Amino acid sequence: MRRTGSELHRPGAVINHTTLRVYGEQQAEISVRFARTQEAFVTLDWGKVLVCFKSADAAQGVLEGFAGARGHMMGVDYELPMPPSIERGQWVNSTVQLTWERRLNYTAERREVYSERQRRTLRWVDLQMGPVTWQLLDRVGYDSAIDILRETHRTAVAVCLDGAVHRADPTRDDYRYVEHPSPQPALSGKRKPSKPRAKPEGTGAATLIEQAIGADLGSSNATPLCPRVPDAADIGVANNAGLDL
Repeated sequence: MRRTGSELHRPGAVINHTTLRVYGEQQAEISVRFARTQEAFVTLDWGKVLVCFKSADAAQGVLEGFAGARGHMMGVDYELPMPPSIERGQWVNSTVQLTWERRLNYTAERREVYSERQRRTLRWVDLQMGPVTWQLLDRVGYDSAIDILRETHRTAVAVCLDGAVHRADPTRDDYRYVEHPSPQPALSGKRKPSKPRAKPEGTGAATLIEQAIGADLGSSNATPLCPRVPDAADIGVANNAGLDL
């Protein structure tokens, strides 16, 4: 089967959703590339998760989602016992890479289930955020994740060009999100001169008829009998006036 050019660049498989569990003390490393440029991004190496933030808006949005889940953490265990370590090479450990370009909608839901083996009710919080569901299993993991994301947001504010408008800390009690328009990239080089628009067919003839009628009536202020029909350019300007597209 022969494939076209567009099909060759289309991925053959896509991960539509993944679930990440957060429990225990969290540790991460933050790095920056191309600071204060259009290509600036912040990389968060968080255990088996690699997160790339391409804007301060994206980092603020993830931190806002975690901060919004705080009210659902009541009843969640303080600290879960860590699972036994797995020897290297014994199992295949999965690693997830996420790229955040902007903030996403999120929702937090408290979950619970009765464990027959432990003979108690287990409680956790599902934080759904785009293609990821963060399962917040204990308070220690949640609090340390907040610290990591707060520091990541501060870094993104310092190196990303939209940091000035997304510097508010979502973990503060007085935080209020204000939506800002996305910055448009600056145009490089000179603009090409626009070609003159062609007048609709018949416009020139209508103008000559108006002049002839005005001359016959002997008045330059005579109302033309054939008003000019607005062309497509006039209609487009009228419909788009005052709209931020």
